[in-house]
Amino acid sequence: MKHSVGKLQVFVLLFFGSTVLTTVNFFFCNSLAYASPVSTTYLRVSPLVYVSGTLGETFKIDVDIFNVENLRAFDFKLSYNTTVLDVVQVVQGPFLPPPPESSIDKLEINETRGLVWFSMSLSSSGLSKNGNGTLVSINFNVTFAPELPARACCVLDLHETILYDNTMTAIVHCLTDGVYFWKCMLDDPDGSLLLDLTTQKGGTGIGEPSPPFSLGEIVELRAHLTYDNVPEENNLVSFEVLDPNDETVVIRSPFTDNNGDATIEFRIARLDKNLGTWKALVIAEVKGKTAWDILYFAVRGPVGGHMAPIGKTYSPTSQLDLYASVLLTIVVLIVVIMKAAKLVRSRQSTRKMDVSSTA
Repeated sequence: MKHSVGKLQVFVLLFFGSTVLTTVNFFFCNSLAYASPVSTTYLRVSPLVYVSGTLGETFKIDVDIFNVENLRAFDFKLSYNTTVLDVVQVVQGPFLPPPPESSIDKLEINETRGLVWFSMSLSSSGLSKNGNGTLVSINFNVTFAPELPARACCVLDLHETILYDNTMTAIVHCLTDGVYFWKCMLDDPDGSLLLDLTTQKGGTGIGEPSPPFSLGEIVELRAHLTYDNVPEENNLVSFEVLDPNDETVVIRSPFTDNNGDATIEFRIARLDKNLGTWKALVIAEVKGKTAWDILYFAVRGPVGGHMAPIGKTYSPTSQLDLYASVLLTIVVLIVVIMKAAKLVRSRQSTRKMDVSSTA
């Protein structure tokens, strides 16, 4: 009997160790890793970049808000080039509730100037809003198709933005514009403002690719921002990363450090759909000018694991959350093992009593 119980204990310990290792591997080898999250309120155009290929094509951009507290009202203008685009429709987003809990105070589309002006506020009984979400969606129509090699682009420029809290005090915030391109992305046209996106493996130079990565590797993206060759410090830089299926899997907007560098990190999960060419986009605005860069890198390696697409309102999982999840799994396993051991001891005691009764 002792020999049988010993075998059971060895089996339980092996099962326990295997499960813990599997859990740790799942969280720390297949989860996305991030730099410190940004707490500043900011508005941005999503997606950061849109590339069209058909005359008459209709596409949508969103004006999104992040990290806001007690939002009660907002007002913004978005400018565009009417030579290449026309606005088809402007629709309230889901972040604020629809009427009668809110009211649209201004909705103007000026095709002559290339301007959308939108203003909205909550009703007196409406509760102020916190967090992330879409304020407005704007549908554009492509109206200009230059013959190659001629190309076209325009900045979707957010400006004169105002956010109010529940005391009607202005909320300090930052902005990130979007950019529209015909057929393919162009290099940044302004020579004084430069933004260069690289990985820890290379890719220095506007539009230069990075050396490849393997499944399971951590990718470090670094955007270097300069104006007249001087690093721009404490400036918001927005990143988007798209996998080989063109799904957006990372959305982050950190600030530059004193060297003009903004950095994010993420891990490529061991999943076969992640094999192929990835694309990273980055945009920043300085003194009313917008700069951008794009970086491609290939991913190779064995498969297995999991990754889920990340929505706009996604809040990155912290390392503490991961540790807590692993710890919870371990506690559950310990409880299961203790109950199993108690059951074994109970059966062993019952058998001993049976043997004594027979004797």
